[in-house]
Amino acid sequence: MDFIFGYNQWIVQRFWLACVDFFREKRLLLLKIQSQMVATRFFDEIIDFLTSCPPPEAVVAYKPSVALQGRADALLEKNRRDELSEAEKQELDYFMVIEHLMRLAKARARKRLSAHDA
Repeated sequence: MDFIFGYNQWIVQRFWLACVDFFREKRLLLLKIQSQMVATRFFDEIIDFLTSCPPPEAVVAYKPSVALQGRADALLEKNRRDELSEAEKQELDYFMVIEHLMRLAKARARKRLSAHDA
């Protein structure tokens, strides 16, 4: 009887561990999807701006929305404290790529403005 009780307890423990692993994976997947959605909104914001054919002055003056800037700042702070999850690291990478793209666009816009003024 002890064997059967011990075996049943082992099965319950294994089932519980499998459930915990399952929900942990689902939570990580959800976090990854959420971070990709934020990054997608940021990409959409930049794409909408750039496809509006803004003049060079507007490109130089461009700033992301307050919500997206706040999210980027929060990710940078968590990164400084070494507290980023994997999904957040990927999200921060998206922000860094987009920021680099905008720096390049602003540099070219400034160059175009200075060539126009000369």
